[in-house]
Parts: sequence; structure tokens; C-alpha cells
Amino acid sequence: MGLCQRLKDFWDGCPQPPDPLPAKLKHYSVPIAAVVTAALILSVSFFVFSLSLASTTVPIAPVVNVASRTNPTLLWNFTANQDVVSSPVVADGLLYATSVQAGGSPVTLFCINASTGVQVWSTTGTFLNSALANGYVYVTQAIAIQPPSPALPYFKGPVSCLNAYNGAKLWNCSYGTNLGAPIVAGSIVYVGGNNYTLNTRTFFGNVYAIDSSTGAQIWNFTGPKGSNFDSLIITNGHAYALSTNGIFTLNAATGKELWNYTTAGQFGYMIASGNCIYVSSNAENSNGNTTEGGILALNASNGSGIWSYPIDSSVATPTVTNSTVYAAAVNGDVYALHASNGKLIWKYSTGLNVGSPFLVDGYLYVGTSAGVYCFNSYNGAVIWKFSASDFAGSSATNPLYARGVIYVGWNGPVLYSPVIEHNFYALEASNGKTVWNYTIGYTVKSSPAAADGTVYIPASYADPHPDELNEMPGAVIALTSEVASLPLPTLPVSEPAHSLSSTTIAVIIAGVITLITIVTGVFMLRKRLKTKSSPPAT
Repeated sequence: MGLCQRLKDFWDGCPQPPDPLPAKLKHYSVPIAAVVTAALILSVSFFVFSLSLASTTVPIAPVVNVASRTNPTLLWNFTANQDVVSSPVVADGLLYATSVQAGGSPVTLFCINASTGVQVWSTTGTFLNSALANGYVYVTQAIAIQPPSPALPYFKGPVSCLNAYNGAKLWNCSYGTNLGAPIVAGSIVYVGGNNYTLNTRTFFGNVYAIDSSTGAQIWNFTGPKGSNFDSLIITNGHAYALSTNGIFTLNAATGKELWNYTTAGQFGYMIASGNCIYVSSNAENSNGNTTEGGILALNASNGSGIWSYPIDSSVATPTVTNSTVYAAAVNGDVYALHASNGKLIWKYSTGLNVGSPFLVDGYLYVGTSAGVYCFNSYNGAVIWKFSASDFAGSSATNPLYARGVIYVGWNGPVLYSPVIEHNFYALEASNGKTVWNYTIGYTVKSSPAAADGTVYIPASYADPHPDELNEMPGAVIALTSEVASLPLPTLPVSEPAHSLSSTTIAVIIAGVITLITIVTGVFMLRKRLKTKSSPPAT
């Protein structure tokens, strides 16, 4: 009698014939136990094997005793000419940085001995930008020229080459009117900016390719009216020039335009990775026009759109790996997107002002108005977050990673009087624990630099009332510490929290294997019992 018929008869109240199987099962307890045991061994083996494939975990490095570390020692304190100091660059035992007066000019570029803090040389200009490469410093400026009346003044944009070790000027040439930071690639210096005509009050974006040895122009590209190419990327033989409303791609050797992509929105920042250009957009609402922020991915070869991800906020400079785009929005949201299709992997809302994220060995760090967040870049889990009580009123911080340590300082307004002091912190990069802190009477508006166990702090004054002209000069502060390096354990690769994890999938598959094994064993055993209970054929 079949199982279905038995169930039907049981439901209808029909008497059930005796079943010879239960009486016989006791004779097969050993085979049944063997089947169940085999199923369990098989499922557990598969589960362990699945976990070994799902993630590779590197043993955690030994914990360093925080209490045994010494506080930092002040190596030197260099006073700058102006109040806001840029991120330092350390090379060949020298430190380079700029200081600028509120409003953007004048700007002083200075070079100091990284060990002693003694100034080696300096130069001052208007709206000055610079780049260090191959023992030279390339400098761009924008200088107002006042011709004889009644003509209106105009601007000239000199580009200079200085000896990085003594500041001697090797060459100087004039180009556009307003020039951005130079980029050096091989023997060519690329400079973007615009040409502004006061008579007509119009400007056109320009990109210049300049011989790094002589300053001679190799080629010049002029963009459409209203463009301003103050952001450049040089890679794979292409020059990508970003304006607020478009990207123009040029042959880096000839300046020939290859393609352009324009938008009615407001582009903010761009980054190149592989065969893609990723561009962040600003969200704006002015003059009745609303533009949405987000991330746009373009084919770097032809400019065709690959994907876009809208974000209802302006977006800082993204960070890109081979498979993931990480972005932080002004509204405090942090995103991880598939680099190939723009689909969301994970999202986390900090509720704070955030800066541009940066990635170190699977750890994603984001400066916030309260301190620092550290995420597992694979699944968006918060590994740690650091909040300092004396960071109240700060804008997004500008942390630095160096050899297992995160350095971060308060980024807020500083009054001339009274000066309110804040702590500058060194944190363990793996867990956010404070290694040491050092009190300074400055704000840290840009990222510090670190080299050979020394951290260099760009210390600024940023008065909330710059029109009062009561700022104090900024400084560069050098601190040394015995904590030269801390281990950063490698994170296991895991899936986002909102999707099925490798562990969950392994458990499901192991359970299915167990069920299939038990059912198959019981079916075969039942068939054998029925065969033995059947009368022999006559």
C-alpha cells in the first residue's frame, strides 16, 4: 500500500493493516546508524571545506602594549608666512609646503630641512600652485597686469621651473591667465586653466603641454567658452581635462581632441582606473536649476557612458580598486559600488560631514566632522570609529595612514584670541585605539605627512572672520615617536551583510547534502526490507 493511500485512509478513519517494517527496523539499527553517521561526516567536511575556500584569514599580529609607548617629542616648529598651510611633501630630506593668506593670495612656497626645520629657500607669488618631480619644482601663478589707461587689466600665467634643492629659477614662461597645479609626466609638464578677458568678461579653458627642460610650448588646446580645465589626469597616452560641465580627452603627445563628454550638471572630481574614468558630481540648487550629484563611469577610450549612480548630495573624490568604487557624499553617506556596472554593494550613513575615503589593505578610512570612521571595505561593517570630544565644530578631518598608524587633527575655525587648543591624535589603524595625542593651538586643514618615524603637521589658523585681517601665521610641526610601525592584520574577504554570506551558503548546502544522504539511505533500506518480506515466487 502506497504512502499516499495510507494517508488518505487514515484521514477517512479506515482501519490500517499492520506494517511489518517497524518490527524489522530493529534488526537494521547498525546500517541505519552508519547511514546517518556518514551523512553527518560528509556534511561537516563540506562545511569546513567551504569555509576554507570562502575566506583566507591571515593570523592576527601580536598586540602591542599601548601603555608601554612613549608620547611624541617635538622635533621642531617652523612658522610660515601666511595663516593656512598645505599638506607637506617630503623628499630627499627636504620638506615642501605652501602657506596662503585668507582669500587665496599671496602664496608662499617654502622648502625646509626635514630634520632641523631650518628654511632652505622660499618664493612668494599670486594664486601659486606647484609640483615636485625629478629634483625640480614646477610653479604656476596668475598675475594681474595693469596696462596704461584706459585699457582694463589682464592676467598672465607664468610657469616656472626651480631647482628643488636651492630654489634657483631655471626658466620662466607665460601662458594662460589662471593656471591650476602642474602635472609632470616624463619630459612634459601639463598645465590646465583658462584664459580670461576682462574686456569681454569671458574665459575659455586651456591645456598646455610644456617641455620640462626649457619651458617651450609643445601644444595648446582651447576648450569651449566658459570652460576651465583646472583638473588634469595624464595616463595611458591621454590627457583628461575636467571642467565643471564636461570632460575633454586629448592625445597627450599632440593635443588632438579624441572625445568629449558634456553635462548640464556640475562635475566635481575625476579619477582614472583601468579603462574607465570615474567622475563625481555636485548637487546644486541655484537660479531655479537643480542638479543631482552622483558617480558617472565613462569608457576611457571613447567617452561612452558605462553607468551612473545618482546620489542626492555632492560627492567627494572617489577611491577605485579593480572591482569597487568607494564614494563619500556631503550628507554623510558612504557608498561601495561595483566598478563594472555601478550597482550598490553596500551603503552606510554616518550622519556627519565626511571627506574623501582612502583604502589600505581592505580597510576603508573616512575622515568625519567627529573624527574617523574605519570600514571593512568588503561588506561595509564598521570596524571602529573614533570621536574626540575636542573635535566639536570641526569640518571633515583629513586623516593620514602611515605604517599602521592613523594621524588626525581637528579641522575647524581658530580665533586669533583667545586661541583654543585641540589634540592631534595618533591611532592604531586596525582598531582605532589612541596611541598618543599632542596638544596644538592650530587647526589641521589638510593631510599631514609622515616619513622615517616623524609626522609633519600642517598647522593653520582659520579665523571665521577673515575680513578682520587678524590671522596668525600658520606653522609646520614635526613630532617624533618611538611607535614607528604597527601591524595591520589582513581582513578576510567576505560578502556584504545584506546578502547571503559564505557561511550561510555553506550551512544550507551541508544541510541539503545531509538530507539527501539520509533520504537515500532510508529509501534503499526500505526497499531491501520490502524485498526480504515478500513471499518467494512459486
